[in-house]
Amino acid sequence: MNKLLKRKLSKFLAMVIIFIGFFTNSIAENKKPFEGKHFVMATSANFPPLEFVTLDEDGQNKVVGFDIDLATALSEELGFTYEIMNTQFSSLIGGLQSKRVDFIISGMSPTDERKKSVDFTKGYFFPKIAIISLKGDNEYPTLKSLEGKKIATTFGTNYEKIAQGVKGAELVSLENSVVAVQEVLSGRVEGAIVDGRHAVEFVKEQPKLTYHILSEKESPASNSSFAIACQKDSPLTEEFNKALVTLKENGKLSEIAKKWLGEEGESFITDPKEKPLSGKHLIMAVNATFPPFESVELNEEGKEEIIGFDMDIAKLLSEKLGFTYDVNNMEFSGLVGALQSERADFVLSGISPTEERKKSIDFTKDYFYPKTAIICLKDKNLYSLKKLEGKKIATTFGTNYANIAERVKDGKVTLLNSSPLVMQELLNERVDAAIIDASQASEFMKKYNNLEFHVLPESEVKATDSYAIGCQKGSELVEIFNKALTELEEAGEIEKLVVKWMGEEFTKVNEADKINEVSDNNEIKDEGLKLHFGRVLEYKKLFVNGLVISLKFTILSAVAGIVLGTILALIKVSKIKPLQIFANVYTSVFRGTPLLVQLFLVYFATPQLIGYKIPTLNAAVITFGLNSAAYVSEILRGGIQSIDRGQYEASMALGVPYYKMMKDIIIPQAVKVVLPGLVNEMIALLKESSLVSTIGVVDMMRASQTVMNVTYLAFEPFIIVALMYYVLVMILTSFANILEGRLRKNDRS
Repeated sequence: MNKLLKRKLSKFLAMVIIFIGFFTNSIAENKKPFEGKHFVMATSANFPPLEFVTLDEDGQNKVVGFDIDLATALSEELGFTYEIMNTQFSSLIGGLQSKRVDFIISGMSPTDERKKSVDFTKGYFFPKIAIISLKGDNEYPTLKSLEGKKIATTFGTNYEKIAQGVKGAELVSLENSVVAVQEVLSGRVEGAIVDGRHAVEFVKEQPKLTYHILSEKESPASNSSFAIACQKDSPLTEEFNKALVTLKENGKLSEIAKKWLGEEGESFITDPKEKPLSGKHLIMAVNATFPPFESVELNEEGKEEIIGFDMDIAKLLSEKLGFTYDVNNMEFSGLVGALQSERADFVLSGISPTEERKKSIDFTKDYFYPKTAIICLKDKNLYSLKKLEGKKIATTFGTNYANIAERVKDGKVTLLNSSPLVMQELLNERVDAAIIDASQASEFMKKYNNLEFHVLPESEVKATDSYAIGCQKGSELVEIFNKALTELEEAGEIEKLVVKWMGEEFTKVNEADKINEVSDNNEIKDEGLKLHFGRVLEYKKLFVNGLVISLKFTILSAVAGIVLGTILALIKVSKIKPLQIFANVYTSVFRGTPLLVQLFLVYFATPQLIGYKIPTLNAAVITFGLNSAAYVSEILRGGIQSIDRGQYEASMALGVPYYKMMKDIIIPQAVKVVLPGLVNEMIALLKESSLVSTIGVVDMMRASQTVMNVTYLAFEPFIIVALMYYVLVMILTSFANILEGRLRKNDRS
């Protein structure tokens, strides 16, 4: 009994020791690195808004500012308390060396000379350069906007060097930034170039003033930083570095910056060398049927390559922000859905930020303002909406151009899904004119003769359209892209792309009515039947790649459909009532709803319901496999039930098990009966495979659409793909006839 008691007591004590150890470890893990420690922080409080002296409620001096709030946030994160030693800036380093203070937070730059005496953390603040001007119509956001103006700055500083580089500017160098700002207030100069921190303080004191922070490209010399100084080999350095990362990630550093520096505060705590989206991989959705914004060309290897104005914008953004990206080319109607289902991170595809779209997704600022043009056959003289009255007009569905066309008195409007289709209507002379994007009209002019276009002035359009980048609701990308777009605009990068893809005339927003052109291109001539198979066959690799995808998709879907259809057919002829009900409901649903709806449900709804971003080809195979199974099950059920009842009874009388009877006797006979029906189902599956192009699968149909969008030829690519489908169907039919003949031969033998 004593031994038993001892064993139980030993087990109890062991459990207590384990519990105490676990509890002690938990406490140790949750303990902050400097819990209970008290440090002395040195600062020189004459550098607002980072640190300066003010009076508290009791009339006592109190040191406040950005750096003080940062020290408080660090103390809360790491568990220490601290006191402030306010001293001369020149004495700060000496205080650390003599160990009178533990760390310095005082707007101090980690210079090579200082690093010989003390250690520094990573940078926490990155000074900026700003332009201060009077608030109103004549604000100056960039150095370029100051060209030819009178500028004030401080003598012998980096700001003076920057001002000297402004083309045609008259420079006034003064003793300090306070005097420079007074020159702005008096109206003697248009702007002053000063430190960004000081600009914030000046604007707080003088409501008449405003400021604009210069971009990294315009002020590369400003890329210094402020860091926390610690004693040599102090453990504070490493822990402060970790805490600074945490404060940046949890948003506390951002809150402090905005408190002391306003809405521009975020820019002061962002390292210009550290790109905001560095290491991230994003998916960009486009509809590459909209030249010169995005269109498909074949590269030297015969593979599809999407090029255009929007693609170059995406490249600039990725380089500036540090992310990599893949491009998902899909139907325009699926772009918003791709964002909602989280298949894409952003859409950059000439998409307008309409009120309806804003209900579903967020948009960045506008990056392009398109012009509207009337394009028609040469010498038609249809240069205004007035001239279009009573005419047949083609345009694209769901766009601002459709709204404009519908305002034309007695106009007969044809709405189509894409601008290449609109152009086909015009070239086939089924309409008198088309209303499209002016830059697209310019592209069409390069391909065809006998065309002319006239850009409508804003007074006729009565609405200013724009293109923006679409993002998921609540996405951080909106703010990041907005800042990057602003900087690209200010640096003139977007204007360069406009000139590259559309011409210099498209940068002149207020001179739209001056852009009128008549095509003199003779690339395509009006001879014979107007067939141009040579141009289409340049893209033969695209058709071959589409053929491979179509065959792969059809084979996988057929296998899935036959396997699942066979199982459903056996369930339907079984005597298990619940399974019979399931099989019949399944067949009813898949036969009673459109295949395209089923495809969209699988592709777009799957991510929304279960979070899995199903690949396009997988979604297509699953949808068509499930759909085909419903038809195959009915074909096989009919074949099984057509077998003479006597064979069932004979098998049962001989004691043949049910599954062996079905496998060896009934199904082989049924297959011979249903073979023509199964072949028809496979042929239907092959032809219906063209629907997968609607979700971006590059099959034969998508290949022909791509070629049409590039060449603006409709007959040639579609007749080629029709012949390809026909040949495949003939091969499949011939194979089925050979198989059926052999089965019959076996019956006779």
